[in-house]
Amino acid sequence: MHRPGERPATTRFRRPPPCLCGVQACQTSQMRRSGRRRSLLERGTAFVVQEPRGKRMTKSILVALVAVLALLASTVLARKQLVPIEGRGKLLIVEATINQRVTGRFLLDTGATYCVVSKETAGDALLSGRKDGPKVHMATAAGVMVEATIGEARRIDVGDVVARDVQVAIVERDPTPGFQGLIGLSFLQHFKYSIDSEGGVLQLEN
Repeated sequence: MHRPGERPATTRFRRPPPCLCGVQACQTSQMRRSGRRRSLLERGTAFVVQEPRGKRMTKSILVALVAVLALLASTVLARKQLVPIEGRGKLLIVEATINQRVTGRFLLDTGATYCVVSKETAGDALLSGRKDGPKVHMATAAGVMVEATIGEARRIDVGDVVARDVQVAIVERDPTPGFQGLIGLSFLQHFKYSIDSEGGVLQLEN
C-alpha cells in the first residue's frame, strides 16, 4: 500500500556478476568437461574410490595379525633341545643314531671337522659314498695321519634333534676304540650349540 502521490516502492534484484570469460566460453568449457567425462567412461577408465574408514582400519588390523603370526611361527621353529652328555673336559660322550640303523655312544669333539666312523660302521649304516667318495688325509687324536673317505649320512639323530645330509669321514679302523665313532662339526654346524659340561647337557637350537 502507498499514499496518493507517492511512488510505489520497487524491489530491486541484484544481477549476478557477468562472467569474465563470456557466455560462449563458459558453454564451451562445460561442453568440454562433460565430453571429457563421457570419453573417460566410454574408454572404461577406472576411478579411485576412497574406502570407508572402517574398512581401512580392518585391513590394518589384519596386516598386524599376519605379522604377529609370522613372528610366532619363527619362534616355534627355532626350538632348543637339551641333550644329556657324559664326561667332562675334552672327553664328552653322547648317544647318537646314524641313518636309523646304527645307535651307540659317540665321542663329541667340537674340534673335529667331520663326524668319523670305521668302515664297518659305515657299512652297517649304509652311508652313501663309503666306497667311492672323495679322499682326504686327517690326523687322529694321537697325531697320526690317516686316509679317509668322505661319505654322507642321510640323517644323524642326537636326542630328539635330527641333522640331515651330514658328511662323515670313514677310516679303515675304529677311530675311537670303545665307542661307535665321533660326532664332529659336520653335525654341529647344522645348529647353534653350546656345551655345559658341569650340568651335563648339550644345547642344540635349530
